[in-house]
Amino acid sequence: MKYLLIFLLPFTMFSQNFNSEMSKYGKLGDNKLNRRNVLKNVVGSRYYHKDYVYTVIDGKKTLIKFDAYSDMMEPKFGPGYLPYSNKLKLLLDQNETWIAFNNKWFRLIFEDKESTYLLKPTVEYVKAKKAEEGYGGNEPAKFVMKERYYVLENGILTKLKKKEAKKLGLLKILSK
Repeated sequence: MKYLLIFLLPFTMFSQNFNSEMSKYGKLGDNKLNRRNVLKNVVGSRYYHKDYVYTVIDGKKTLIKFDAYSDMMEPKFGPGYLPYSNKLKLLLDQNETWIAFNNKWFRLIFEDKESTYLLKPTVEYVKAKKAEEGYGGNEPAKFVMKERYYVLENGILTKLKKKEAKKLGLLKILSK
């Protein structure tokens, strides 16, 4: 009997360890479900556009919107479009031009002979925060939209301060 216990001991330890690991991480294949549940509770949006807008890609009219979190043009159906070439241009909804530069999407604000003024919307994910004291409430996770302005001159991209963008009238052009 004593030898039987010594023989079975490793098997019982392994099964307990395996069960505790499974309970920590949930069932196999639940990762996608957990990620979806987490993203449902996030405040804000990862998209620059609220709704899908029309554009023409490869001669086909397509519904698309810009995912500012992953820097990808996301069609309603199918895989997203990454900015793989500096020659890419998309005209969204007949009034909004997007160009690719250095593997990133930029919204074209204004273009003259010497300079091209661009908007780079990015979304940052801010993790949820627990209340430090018992009086305050918890803050949920959120997506925060940041807008940065750039000027492209002679193939060189330079960041503009928001004051400079306002002085140049770029904010007024965007609000139209």
